[in-house]
Amino acid sequence: MGVNMLSVSAFRKQLSTEFLATLKGKPLTLLAHSKPVAIVMDYETYEAMQAELARLKEKRFQELATALREIIKTHQNGDTSGMKTLEDFVADFELEQSS
Repeated sequence: MGVNMLSVSAFRKQLSTEFLATLKGKPLTLLAHSKPVAIVMDYETYEAMQAELARLKEKRFQELATALREIIKTHQNGDTSGMKTLEDFVADFELEQSS
């Protein structure tokens, strides 16, 4: 997916229904002083991105829940020989520990 770039001042001058229609599936990066400050995209693309993000979060949550259930089951059976440390578990799932 390519990305368009446009300065904020040019965006202000060109903002119209026809212009916004050109964004379909192709985000626009707004620049201020040659630095990216915002991304503009059509609503359908935004909603699709949000849905995919939610799907990925749910998948990750299910993976984590499954791993935790396995750990609890193993511990309840009295087998602690293969138990991981919290640090190893966090590293396996690339989780951040809150202090």
